[in-house]
Amino acid sequence: MTLISADGNLSIRYQVDRIIEQDDVITLGDLSITVHEHPGHTEGSSSYSFQVSENGRTYDVAIANMGTINPGKHIVIDPTYEGVAVDFATTYNKQKQMDVDVWVSAHASQYNMHEKYTPGRPYSPDTFVDPMGFIKAVERLETAYLSVIAQELDQ
Repeated sequence: MTLISADGNLSIRYQVDRIIEQDDVITLGDLSITVHEHPGHTEGSSSYSFQVSENGRTYDVAIANMGTINPGKHIVIDPTYEGVAVDFATTYNKQKQMDVDVWVSAHASQYNMHEKYTPGRPYSPDTFVDPMGFIKAVERLETAYLSVIAQELDQ
């Protein structure tokens, strides 16, 4: 990172060390994070997975890029970007194949955070174990994706 001041303005420039891709592993201390290419919602988006151990149990954790479709996004007719329909379909299929015990995503509502945990509740890692919730969330989004495609083709 470089800080540059020109005429009183401060800007930050970053230099990319490398571009990450599917199955790359990022190491942060003792943590090994696997990259999963999951585009669709945003071109080039990724999810990440890793394992954590607590109380003698190992958990498969995912930070998931969920394949939500924002209003106005076009999938097949004048697509938002070339290949977006395939990207969504591929993401849903890949996510359904992941081993996930605990998962989070960009928005607490996407993974039911407030139903899983409320302030004051005693902590237990098992509170957040939700492999079927992950699959159901992906399947709900996949169904919405198919609905958007059907709507586009009906117009």
